[in-house]
Amino acid sequence: MQKTLAVIGATGKQGGSVVRVVLKDFPSYKVRAITRDPTKESSKELKMLGCEVVQGDSNDPESLKVALAGVDTLFFMTTPAPQPDAEYEQGKTIADAAVAAGVQFIIFSSLPGANQISGGKYKVFHFDEKFAIEQYIRSSGLNCTFVWPGLFAQNFFTVLKPRPIGNDVYAIVNCIPGHVKVPLVDISQSIGTFVASILTSPQQFASKTNVLAGGMYSFDDMAAQLSQSTGKKVVYKQLPESEYLLEAGLPEPMRLQMIETFLYIRDFSFAGSQTSQLVQQGQQIAKLNTLPDFLAANPISL
Repeated sequence: MQKTLAVIGATGKQGGSVVRVVLKDFPSYKVRAITRDPTKESSKELKMLGCEVVQGDSNDPESLKVALAGVDTLFFMTTPAPQPDAEYEQGKTIADAAVAAGVQFIIFSSLPGANQISGGKYKVFHFDEKFAIEQYIRSSGLNCTFVWPGLFAQNFFTVLKPRPIGNDVYAIVNCIPGHVKVPLVDISQSIGTFVASILTSPQQFASKTNVLAGGMYSFDDMAAQLSQSTGKKVVYKQLPESEYLLEAGLPEPMRLQMIETFLYIRDFSFAGSQTSQLVQQGQQIAKLNTLPDFLAANPISL
């Protein structure tokens, strides 16, 4: 008998990866995408893949209870919101609806508690709110597991894209030293692959935390890999925090949070002292794309 995997966030990079891998490789599961608007083009594309698409609003508990009826396993993620605690309340609503609907297992895309790990030095809201949701899910009594995705390799097409600095040289810019290592993940490949590994033996992963990354790379490492893949000279350029604020090309609140994120990683690593160990554990569970793998599959033109 088929089990049902529900995915909240199925039209995004993470949820879309999960949907595609499970539909392709797990005939024992049918996949149900829960979305605010099943009539959108992205929802129609999911239907064409063979995914059931139903209406459900992450801020509407009753719609979620209906959408989650008969679901065995739920994968979900939340997105940062400008209002304080809004992301946490959304995650709490989803978790409560899952309990009410009788969902047996939750897989949540979370992040480390930066404020806790740093002893209060840093407040990285998109980390801390997800970590608070994780703690709430743990307290619900549901079987659950958590994935902490590293820095998205897809950022090389946006905020981390090397920019020309003259003499046919390009630079990745950030505000931390070039030797600081960061877990890097090809999110579109890796999270679906990893969730598939969890589905093969959910109880083996119960209550565990898994860092999702194809490897640990410094910005100097990233520049060297991009030089090799593009055939251009790419370097890393560390900017003062005040200058990086202007260079990041994002709205000010997001720029401030980006700086806070990287300063936290500079001082405490991504997940504290366990970061390297957790990355290695994740790599033993599933074949996750390395940075060279990502660049080979997603050529960057400079």
